[in-house]
Amino acid sequence: MRLKMMTNVIDFHTSFFYMLNNEPNGDKLHEYMSDFFVDPPIVSKRQKCGKNQLMDLMVQGEIKMVEGRYSETVDICTRGLQQSLPFSAQSAILYFIRAEALENLQMYEESLLDIDRAIEISVSKTLTDILQKKRIDILKEAACFKPQKMRDRCQFENIPQLSNNHHKYQLGLSDAIDLIHNGRYFVAVKPIKMKDVILIDKSQITHLHKDDWDDDPTSHMCHYCFKYCRALIPCDYCYHALYCSKECRGKAYQAYHQIYCRYGNLDNKSSFVLKLLLKITDNGARLKEALEYHKELENMSEEMEKKVYNLKEMKENNLRSILNLSIPMKKDDNRTEDNLFYSAKIAMLLRNHSNYMQGSNDILNLTKLLCRLCYIYDIHARMDFVPIFERYIALLQNLYFLLNLVRHSCSGNTIYTVHKNNVLVLRAAKDIYPGELITFNFMSKYVALESNSMPRNVMLKNFFDISCDCEACAKSYKFKPELGTNVDIPNQLQQRLRKCRIDIDAMWELLKIINNSTRKPCLEVEILKYSISDAYYGEEYFVSIYYIQYTKLNGDNTLHQINCSA
Repeated sequence: MRLKMMTNVIDFHTSFFYMLNNEPNGDKLHEYMSDFFVDPPIVSKRQKCGKNQLMDLMVQGEIKMVEGRYSETVDICTRGLQQSLPFSAQSAILYFIRAEALENLQMYEESLLDIDRAIEISVSKTLTDILQKKRIDILKEAACFKPQKMRDRCQFENIPQLSNNHHKYQLGLSDAIDLIHNGRYFVAVKPIKMKDVILIDKSQITHLHKDDWDDDPTSHMCHYCFKYCRALIPCDYCYHALYCSKECRGKAYQAYHQIYCRYGNLDNKSSFVLKLLLKITDNGARLKEALEYHKELENMSEEMEKKVYNLKEMKENNLRSILNLSIPMKKDDNRTEDNLFYSAKIAMLLRNHSNYMQGSNDILNLTKLLCRLCYIYDIHARMDFVPIFERYIALLQNLYFLLNLVRHSCSGNTIYTVHKNNVLVLRAAKDIYPGELITFNFMSKYVALESNSMPRNVMLKNFFDISCDCEACAKSYKFKPELGTNVDIPNQLQQRLRKCRIDIDAMWELLKIINNSTRKPCLEVEILKYSISDAYYGEEYFVSIYYIQYTKLNGDNTLHQINCSA
């Protein structure tokens, strides 16, 4: 097997280097592929954990339970379940311990899920009797429990309706906007009022970003539906994937995990790109079509590019719609070298450890196709910190197709919120008139106003490949407090904001007043837009942080009048 992998690496190395030996990145690719030859990727499979290791985890769980550290008990048991064999006696005991910890956390619904799982796989009548008795006890406790309102990921889970009629070609798009500018950007074709919902977009791909945090949120969320859950079940075959139910586990397996789980713990970029490839090619069934369209894109003229952005055709062909996002990719793009590395790694894994290519040996064009998907990840994958429950914050990476046809502006005229199942809703942040471009700030709200490390135009070009000519960039505007006490805010509105800083309706009223007070970009407007977005999650983190930061920097009370947070 190792000899076969080495042979495949040599074949790939030789053919790819021959193609690129006259290009600047040829030497770099040679270096990358040499690394593969020395240390080829290893595919990790789920193996039986040693009895002593499992016993240690069980003992740790019981100790934490006695100490009353129930949340830590849950995490320890989850790790044990990832390392134990499915349907084993150890798994049944781990489910039992975790169920008791969840019971003590008053998470009765999830506790019952674990008890039922333990009963299902128990091979001992004695243990089954204990489990069934525990199940009755939990049901009694749950019946007497009056749950407090939990602060879930998003208080505004019900996805709103479009404020206008649906576009005739595209679901989720208001008929108040349409594509112009060679089909690349949306423009208003009807008057749009502030707060109107103009776009509703379901994420094409969502990836739970993994990080080396002490309190890893990936162990608190379903890796398929991304719901907060502590009673997660592992994939039967790998260590890494966790799901809230058998249904989610089955859907994930059919959608992508049957190939995905072979590769162990991939980095975030490779994981995202692999998921995207599996989605647009239906796990390889449409690979030939994707490779053919990739070749069309390579040879596409500027005149042809203008014709591909057609809402009617986009609706009918998801594969082409996604690949069209890579049209602006240039051969001299400064990410090409890194993307070759990621693409080569994924291509080799697919060829050597799956039947994804279904007998095809066109690994060269597969790698070039993957380079396009890497570009889409770099430019269009949106990363957002989202509160999932209490102190748990997760970083989700989403690819929104319609959103990426909106033009960037550092002071965009829209506000977005993300709702259940990662559906993004775009609302107008001001009155928009026919002929105006719809604009959106693609920079994360946590860094959008920070340009101390590098100028904003450099940041946009390096990280988003955006050459921005919005008013703020054209005038090299640095966002600072400017309105001071010049804004006349009615006393009643001030009282409402002091009573509740995240009163959404009051914040919209305040935004309208400020919009009418200034026609140029200003810090107060940007902060308020991001604060409204946070308010839909029941969060006031953003407005609080920026109140503290900018009042310290400027030594005044400028923001006190805006958000009443003193």
